[in-house]
Amino acid sequence: YKALPEATKQRLQGLTAVQSYAYIYDNITAISKPGRQGLKPLNDEQKNKVPPVEHPLVVQHPHTSAPILFCSGGMTERIVEQTDGGALLREMCDHAIDPAFVYRHDWRVGDLLIWDNIQTQHLAVDDYWLPQRRRMQRTTVKGVAPKAA
Repeated sequence: YKALPEATKQRLQGLTAVQSYAYIYDNITAISKPGRQGLKPLNDEQKNKVPPVEHPLVVQHPHTSAPILFCSGGMTERIVEQTDGGALLREMCDHAIDPAFVYRHDWRVGDLLIWDNIQTQHLAVDDYWLPQRRRMQRTTVKGVAPKAA
């Protein structure tokens, strides 16, 4: 957010985005890759367990109060107030993954990464399907819901 032009920051004020697990899952299952055979779309019961939620597009960090751009190309389905076909959302998602903001980890045995999930987007490079396996253990600390900055 900090690196956005002031005019863009003004455009984002008061906007709400829909975050959706089903959205990212549907995108993953739509791509045919070795090892993904057998992935099935979510059924209605599964979707009801993880319904879409709306959060401000710019949220306040719960500890530092810094404004954070709260969207991602994977989880953010749309901006509620926009009717531009998603152009602003694409622009913000592209901005968030600009190489100037990217950290790429070169994994070594024994590595452990911890990140602040409210202000970090993470993406595993999709190169670990058969015959390789990705072993991951996730721990999530309960926090507060994002609030507008």
